Amino acid sequence: MSDEQYEVIGRKLEFFKINGKKIHIKIIDGGDAGYFRNGFVLDVSFTQKCFVFIDDKKGELPYLFEEVDVDSINLFREKGMGE
Repeated sequence: MSDEQYEVIGRKLEFFKINGKKIHIKIIDGGDAGYFRNGFVLDVSFTQKCFVFIDDKKGELPYLFEEVDVDSINLFREKGMGE
């Protein structure tokens, strides 16, 4: 993963953290690979290229930027809303 890709992921996560928005992410690497998570970003570290996520079901979870599909970082939408 390039430094530019790390920057994009970090900025997206930081945006949702600052705005207190619930997000939906897909984990593509590591022990949680293949899982989707819904929750809030608690902290983002650009220097360590990682973040802490508060998942609705699992609580606080640390992830490396490279463990997340950048295209999957989106605002969480409740089922039935807008459908």
